This record gives sequence, structure tokens and C-alpha cells, in this order.
Amino acid sequence: MTGQPAAVLASLLCVAVPLAQPPAAPPAQGSLAQDLKSFTGRRVAGVDIQGLRRLSKSVALASLGTRKGKRLSPLVVQGDLSALWKGLKIEANVRVRAVDAAKPDSEVLVTFVVTKEYPRYETTVFKGLGHFTEEQVRGMLGDDEVEQLTEITADSLARRLEERYDRDGYPFCKVTVRVDDKQSMITLLVDEGPNVKVRSLDFRGNEAFPDTSILGLTWNLMGSAKLKGTPGFLGDAPFSRKVLAEDLDRLRRFYRAYGYKDALAEVYDLRWFEDRTGVDIVIRIFEGPLYRIDSVAIEVEGYPDAAAPEFKPEDLAGEIKVAPGDPVTQDAIQADMRRLALFYGKRGFPSRDEYPGLGESSFRVQDPVEVVDPERSRIKLIYRVREGKRKRLRQVRITGNRYTRDAVVRRSLSVMPGDWLDMEELAKSRDRLLGSQYFGDYRIGDQGVHLRLKPVAGEDEFVDLEVAVKDGTTGQILWGGGFSSSAGLFGNVQYRKRNFDWRRSPTGWNPIDWFAQLLDNRAFHGGGQTLYIDLQPGTVISAASADFFEPDLLGGHLDTIGLGLNGSRWLRGYDSYRADLLSAGMRLMRKFGHDLQVTASMNHQRVNIADIEADAPAIVWDAEGRNVIRSIGLSGRYTDVDAILRPTKGVRLSGYFTVSPEWLGSDERFWKAGAAVNGYVSVHRDSRGRAHVIELRARLNHGEGIQGDSTLPLTERFFMGGQGTLRGFDFRGAGPTQFGHPTGGRTQLLSGVEWSFPLFSTRPEGAVTETELIRGVGFFDAGMLGEGFDDPLFRQTRVSVGVGVRVLIPGLGGLPIALDLSWPLYRQESDDRQVFSFSFKFN
Repeated sequence: MTGQPAAVLASLLCVAVPLAQPPAAPPAQGSLAQDLKSFTGRRVAGVDIQGLRRLSKSVALASLGTRKGKRLSPLVVQGDLSALWKGLKIEANVRVRAVDAAKPDSEVLVTFVVTKEYPRYETTVFKGLGHFTEEQVRGMLGDDEVEQLTEITADSLARRLEERYDRDGYPFCKVTVRVDDKQSMITLLVDEGPNVKVRSLDFRGNEAFPDTSILGLTWNLMGSAKLKGTPGFLGDAPFSRKVLAEDLDRLRRFYRAYGYKDALAEVYDLRWFEDRTGVDIVIRIFEGPLYRIDSVAIEVEGYPDAAAPEFKPEDLAGEIKVAPGDPVTQDAIQADMRRLALFYGKRGFPSRDEYPGLGESSFRVQDPVEVVDPERSRIKLIYRVREGKRKRLRQVRITGNRYTRDAVVRRSLSVMPGDWLDMEELAKSRDRLLGSQYFGDYRIGDQGVHLRLKPVAGEDEFVDLEVAVKDGTTGQILWGGGFSSSAGLFGNVQYRKRNFDWRRSPTGWNPIDWFAQLLDNRAFHGGGQTLYIDLQPGTVISAASADFFEPDLLGGHLDTIGLGLNGSRWLRGYDSYRADLLSAGMRLMRKFGHDLQVTASMNHQRVNIADIEADAPAIVWDAEGRNVIRSIGLSGRYTDVDAILRPTKGVRLSGYFTVSPEWLGSDERFWKAGAAVNGYVSVHRDSRGRAHVIELRARLNHGEGIQGDSTLPLTERFFMGGQGTLRGFDFRGAGPTQFGHPTGGRTQLLSGVEWSFPLFSTRPEGAVTETELIRGVGFFDAGMLGEGFDDPLFRQTRVSVGVGVRVLIPGLGGLPIALDLSWPLYRQESDDRQVFSFSFKFN
């Protein structure tokens, strides 16, 4: 043991000696180092602690490892000094002396001499709070950290509180610590100072990017650099020195991401208001030169390392869009990297950046190498690809589906075991599962769908797919109401159940327990069916409907056949009559893959036209009374969009044919056909990733009477005007009329262009993407309506233009609030105009 003291001596001195100066009276036996060296290994006759002001000696001694009867150890003494500081906030030195100096193996007495004691205070009080309540402060700082403070920890807490005030716009806030030894209390005195707002933000030296731009249509410093401390339309941001420093860093990173590699940003001036409630900020920008691409190269590494790659650089060159002479922008480079990943992903090379568990045998696009020539402001760009091993899918495993049947999940998947793993199809599979809204809890941002690729041990060519889902609450009883310029005031009560399963009935005989089973998905859940029941009483329209749909009647998984049953009662008052429609129908839907579906349908409808006004058109009088319409139809739909509710790219195509012949027992005999196309193009994404979308749409409908009927019956005719057809005109307010009332037509052609753009959004804590709350629209609508393509009335084209907003309120469900202002450009004297139109529905 003779070498042990020297080995630990240095570390002991580093802990004990710097904490406080040695006491004035020196130890009896030389220096501290000599004491330990001389007495290490001797038995301890006693341990004492001196110099305590507040803490009891017994509590302090209980925290020590050096005890009477044990051998003296420098390691234990070092731990004791650390324990005194960490646990009790006591600084101390150590003195050791022999009980009998004449005996070489005499027992020793160990004394810990307190040089500084930071007592713990029982009570913490906050004074001067105004912006925050004491409960909020304790919550922000942590209840455990607020109690039992020392002067040191209280001072640290005060600085943290000042930083928190600074974040909220109180840059002059000062928090002072006051101690009361008699009452064992610490008081944090808060002088909040004025609440400071950023009234203006100006930039100097920025030539490449403007300060702001209208609606964020072009790159700009405030929006594109994602600055936080900026003045705003809805309210100025609080001024924070810390946020300002972060914004300067954001500006530097923004410039460097768009080719200005040497760019700098600094505060040029802070101009305080006299009462210090506002500040004008001036930031100076040093842009430096714009760096451009000098040359582009691609390096491809095969797998294993010595193997030749499956694709050569020339095979990948078509995926690279940056070219010599282009500015060096991260957006363009990242887009090229995504295209490379998509190229390989469609060919069975999953990326371990997206699925980290795949390991070294998987594909990866590595960060490109930039060889910088600062004298010429040029960069040689080298893309690097590590191919990895091409992967086949071995098996698919569904997990987490406590109630939902496996088949419901599997029919959304378009990747099959044994096939090369197409990553594009895997992404579409995930989107289908998310779009079903069967899983997760969207109120708290839990998507409930997670795909994991797992390597197969010993088989680099194969991977397993795990689809982890979490059953969501898919049944809703909703009530609410709304108002529309065309539908009037209405109430709404709905029961909507996605992922319904008629085969899983409640158990037991207690109806209250049945309701509980419905709520927690133990009954009527998990079969992938849908059941909708709607009741809508209203001033203009009253309706009731029920619809059931089984998407996979025969359990085919792929290319499924679905069965739908529906019934409804619909009453509506028009300007010259009232209509009462009672209908029931059945449909069979065949899916071809996931994008194409064909539906055959049969419908029975009883129509009652009553309360006819004296000046009603002749076609209304012809339809008076009760009539039965029985029809069969065939329709098709092709959908290829990136999002079901609010697509930003893709296309929707649809068409239908319906016939109501005499042999079905129909009182009205006719046929109708139509086709529609909607195309979506994302023309721009702003700095927050929000899309500006152009929607192109067109719809053509035509019908004819058959078997002696010369025209379409009243309830089957086409009308035009109002939301959904032609804005700028009243509901059914555009087209042919008789006695001032609309008569509709047999041929209808509608078209339009709509540009939608983000106006206001927020990003919840921890979210990756923005949640859009308000979008603006600008639109152009056109329509034609008449008795045929050669009808002169059909050639009277109506055109309107307008603007509007779409307000999306999370948690209210239903459609967004739609507010539009539109103006007819081409119209007829008989048309009824409507400049303002709106639709509002809530649940």
C-alpha cells in the first residue's frame, strides 16, 4: 500500500485544496500531502468536523465515509470532500494527527475543517411577479429545484428566470437574491422592467434578398430565414437578446445555404423607444461573393467495398439538375440527393438514412464534398453514393393492431414478399394507412403508423417489413351546425365510424356496457368498413342519410370487390317549388390496384314535387306529383395525388354513365353521362415548406330522354351557379330561365383555375411540418349550360373571377370555413349575381 497515497494524492489536492484556504493554525504533522502519506492505512481513532454554522454536526458526520475504526484512505477522504460539497454545499480542508506521536503505528484523529458553508433555506419566496404567476415560475424552473436552495443555487435560478423573462420580451428584467437566516428563507426579488416589442426590423447591405415579400412569394430575409424576432401583421414579436443572437445565426446560415459562403450578419443599431417599450433593430449584412458550381461529379461505391457498383455515374447523371455556373444552393443540392435516393429506392435500394436499422449493407447518399476555390468563388461539387445491397422483401409483420384485423392493414400495402422492395410504393403504402385515419390520435399529433425495415441475419439480400400501428378512436358522434349562402341555416348530428366491423358485436346484456365497448373499440371495430348516419335539419334543406360500405367483400386483399348500401331522405325548398326525395341504393366497387376503381350501382328514388308557384317553369309543372326513378349506373375513378384532403400535386379523373329505362319500372326514362378532371401542381414552396398550389379543373355532363321522353326530368337536370359550380352567381342563378326561374339544361360544361396559397400557419412543439390554419385563394370560373352542344343558349359562356380564404379550425371537424368574393366578367341579364359567398360548418 505504500505506493497508493502518491497515486491518489494529486487528485485529492485538486478537489480539496482549491475549495478554500487552509486554516490559520497549521496541522500538527506537516502539510496536508505529508499527513496523508504518513498516515495512510492507520486505524482511525476519531472523526470530527469543525466550523459548522447552521448544519448539525451529526448530519455532516453521517455523510462521511471516513469512520472510527476504519483504515485511513485518501480515496475515501476525497469522496468525503466531494460529498460535503455536492450534498451539503460545504467547502472543507482535512487535518490529520496521530494520537500518540511517539508510536509509528499510532491511531489517527481526522478533522474536517469547514472553510465555507452554504446553508440550505427551507422556504423560497418570489416577489415582484407580474408577467408570470408563481405557479408558472415554479413549473418552468422545476418544483424540486425551487425548494431547499442555497445562495449559489438561488443565484443560478435567478439567472435562469432572467433568461426566461428575456424570451418573453423583458430584456431589462433583474432578479435579486435576498437571504434571511433567521427565517431560513430565500427571496427572489423580480424587477420585470418594461415589456419590449420589436417595432421594426431593417437590414443594411442586403442586395441578394429583400427584407420581405408579398405573401412570401419570393425569397426574403424575414420569412425565408425563419427569423423569430420580427414585427408582424397580427402583432409584434417580443424583443429578446437571446432570440436576436439566434436570428443572426439564422441569417448567416440562410445566406450560406444559398451560395453566399462568406456571409456575415451583425447588429448595427438598437434604437430604443423613450419608455423602452419598443425597439427598432437595424442589422448589417455582409453578403460577400456568390459562389457558383465549377464542376459536378458523382462517385459511386459498390458493395462490398471492392465490388463494382450496379449503376455507373453516367447512369445517374440524369438525376442531377445542378450544372456548372449555377449558384451553390442547399435546396438544389438536397433536391438532387432526393432524386438519387428515389432512383435507387424504386429499384430496391432502401436508404439507411430513412431506416437506420438496416446497417452497413444498405444504400446511402452521403453528404457531397465541396472543394472550394475562394479566389474564384467556385466550388467543385462531388456527389457520393454508397450503393449497398439490393433488397428483396422477405415477409411483412403487422404489430400493435389490438382490434383491427391484419387484412385491413395489408390491403393498403402495395409491396409484396419476394419482390424487390420498391421504396416509392412503400411510401404510398404508408400514406394510404395514414389517410385511412384508422390509427393514432390526430388531436395530439400521434399518427399511429410506423414502418420499420429490419435486416435478416445472414441474408444481406432480404429485409423484413414491420408495420406497427396503434388503433385509434374511429367512431364519432358529432353535433353542430352551420350556415351557407346556398343552403341557409342548418343543424347537424352525425354518427361516423371508420374501421367499422359488423361482425364484432358487443358482449353481455348491459346496454351501458355496450356503449363503453363502442367507445374503446372493443365492439363494431376493426373490419375496415365505414358506417355514416347523418341528420341535418335546416331552414332550406333538411336531410337524413345512412351509408354502409364493406371495401373487401370477398377477402381478396388486392383488387378487392366492395359492397355499399345507402338510403336517404332529402327535402329542399326552391324558389318556385319544394322537392322531397326518398332514395335507396346498392353499389359494387372493384378496385384495380390502389389508384383505379370501377363501380356498378343500382338506385331507387321516389320523387315528390309539390307547393309549386303559379309562375313556375313548365318543366316544374310537368314533374308535379310523385314519380319513381329506378336507374343503374357504371362509374370509374382514377386518383394519383399526394394527399387526399388537400393535395399539392397529382391528378383525379372520374367518369360515370347512368340509365333509367322503362324495363326497370321507372316513371322517368333517360340516360346521363359525365367526366371530370382535377389536376394539382405545386408551383412554389415557401421557406416554411408550405405549398402554393394551382388546381385546374373541368367537368362535362350531358343527358337525354329515352323511350318517348324528350328531355331530362327536373331532378336530373344540370344547373349552374353558386359554390361548387360557378362562383359570382347565386345558387342556380346562371343559365336558361323561364318566367324568371331557372330551368337548368341537358348539357353542362364547367372549368376553372384556382390558386391557393398559405396565409397563416403554426408549428406545434415537436412537429416537423406546419399546421396551416388560413389559406388564401384566387380563382377563375367559367361555365356553359343549355339543351345541347348546338343550343345557342349553351354558347352563352359565363365567367367570373374572385378571391377568398379557407379557415381550418383544428378540432371542429367538417369542411373548412370558405369565404369568397367573386365578380362576374361575362353574364346575361337574366342571371342572378352573388358577389359574396360562404360556407361554414362545425362539429
